[in-house]
Amino acid sequence: MKTQGNTITKTWLYNHGYTIAGAARRIGRSAAHVNMVLSGKRESGEVLRALRQLPFNPNLQFRERVTR
Repeated sequence: MKTQGNTITKTWLYNHGYTIAGAARRIGRSAAHVNMVLSGKRESGEVLRALRQLPFNPNLQFRERVTR
């Protein structure tokens, strides 16, 4: 999705320290709705504005996959 010339993608969200579920909780929306907006299946300027206003979160840590 594009907003004001800047692209907001799932990668952009991860690079700012949020998972889709975490960002959705912060803005009070469902993860499914946020995912659909970022995938282009739905349009929502309100969701994009809310995502753009999230503060940078340096604490995001991904779990390592354990192979057995």
